[in-house]
Amino acid sequence: MVSRWPMGVASFRWRIWSPILRTITLMTEEELPKMMELFQSPLYKTIPAVKNNRIYNVSREKWNSGPYLVEEGVDQLMGQLSKQ
Repeated sequence: MVSRWPMGVASFRWRIWSPILRTITLMTEEELPKMMELFQSPLYKTIPAVKNNRIYNVSREKWNSGPYLVEEGVDQLMGQLSKQ
């Protein structure tokens, strides 16, 4: 059977129903504690990534400051992911 939906739409539709297994945040070190506090609420605890402590943060300052710092941000993220 051939789908009438473009690949992107089908892929997006699948993502809506798939569980969130990992979450990557782009917070500064000052913002992160408030977000982590929010993740302790019962609603957020229903998300598999939060329940299984698979939340990774890369400082927003690394992503918005040119290619050298973006590379540092990617290295930081890969280091966190490789620990799991």
